[in-house]
Amino acid sequence: MVDTATMMSPVRPTALGTLVVLAALAALAGLLAGPATPSAVASEATTGPTPARSTLTLGMEGDAMRAINRARMQSGCPTLKVTTALRVSARRHSARMARQGTLSHRVAGEATLSRRVADSGYAGASMLGEVIALGPTTGAAVVRMWLASSMHRGILLDCRYRDFGAGVVRGGNGRYWWTVDLGRR
Repeated sequence: MVDTATMMSPVRPTALGTLVVLAALAALAGLLAGPATPSAVASEATTGPTPARSTLTLGMEGDAMRAINRARMQSGCPTLKVTTALRVSARRHSARMARQGTLSHRVAGEATLSRRVADSGYAGASMLGEVIALGPTTGAAVVRMWLASSMHRGILLDCRYRDFGAGVVRGGNGRYWWTVDLGRR
């Protein structure tokens, strides 16, 4: 499902928000530069805290994002830039799905995709998309699954997107809940 919207109100930075972004960027730099490291990024935004990341889930997220970018390059699309705000949005959504045990683009009590990403700091989006999954245990496996679906493939390989972020959470039942949020400003 693709939610396209133009954001009308800017998100104002706060001191806590700046610290959260800096911590998330530090964790992201470690992920892109080499092996994943544990990180716990929290936010006091009204949408709730971002789930703590384990070395395993950080690695899984990185693997998925690299696989998506490989597929995009093979299709002639530009690679996507990892955006902390979209990762935060994706992680929060995966955590909500896991808590409620519901695979959905909008679980009970949750805002729309456009509101979720704006609340996470990705303001001014002209285009947004999201893919979700339940079950795959590796980044490569979830991306293979999405690419095998014409609808999900169309979202991931839409050359108009420029930014993205992935979030995976291991639910209480041991199953993995996946979200990738994509955007363009």
